[in-house]
Amino acid sequence: MRLTVRRLTAEAFALFGQVIQARVAAIGWRARVAALENRRPAAVPHLAVTRLVPTALPVRATALERHPFSSQTFVPTDLSRYLVAVCPSGPDGEPIVERLLAFVADVTLGLNYAPGTWHHPMAILDRSGEYVVLRWDDGSPADTEWRDLPTPVPVELPGDAP
Repeated sequence: MRLTVRRLTAEAFALFGQVIQARVAAIGWRARVAALENRRPAAVPHLAVTRLVPTALPVRATALERHPFSSQTFVPTDLSRYLVAVCPSGPDGEPIVERLLAFVADVTLGLNYAPGTWHHPMAILDRSGEYVVLRWDDGSPADTEWRDLPTPVPVELPGDAP
């Protein structure tokens, strides 16, 4: 299996959450740009600012994570591009790795993963980058579930990706 990356669009990502237009030309307030969700009354919102070094190329997906009870929002503040890889869950809740999709986005696009969405950890491309993350946690192991992929999945980044 090999993943070919395509541009992140709201339509292509709709099954997994929302794409957020992080930088817009118009002046004004834009409300409800993402469906933020918390499914545990004891969980509290955590807002983090994260800075990462670029992921080494070629990218190989080796694990997936999900947050079964919370949406997770990423809004880039200073980066070139980042990789998004997602897949649906099967009836047993496990990731359907054969349906893994990969996208690339730039600083103008944020995203909001719906609760329970299996996704690759954040991978910054080209240069170090910074982004803001929002997620609800209660400090228990249920905050984040991890699955190692049985075989690493190579991710092809085409030269024409944004």
